[in-house]
Amino acid sequence: MTTVAIIVAAGKGIRAGGKVAKQWRTIAGKPVIDWSIEAFKKHKLIDHVIVVVPVGKSLDRKDVICCTGGSSRSRSVYNGLKAAKHLSPEKVLIHDVARPAVSESILQM
Repeated sequence: MTTVAIIVAAGKGIRAGGKVAKQWRTIAGKPVIDWSIEAFKKHKLIDHVIVVVPVGKSLDRKDVICCTGGSSRSRSVYNGLKAAKHLSPEKVLIHDVARPAVSESILQM
């Protein structure tokens, strides 16, 4: 069984204020986005991680699949699902990057 995690990180972070979107801000020495990526990459039941990023942004990582988001959250999720299609997943988890405290116990559910 193939399980894919899609991390939606294409937002502008306007509600959080500031000049930098929240997924690129640092918490405890790491960008918020890295906390989520690492949690999913470490989990034994997750086979692939797809990160949906804003237009014009990219990740300097070889361990995830990166795709571009859309004009809305639902469009960004759709783009992530399209990027996962060739993997033929049986399960897909959708995670908002703005919630970096995802834990193994939450993923076990």
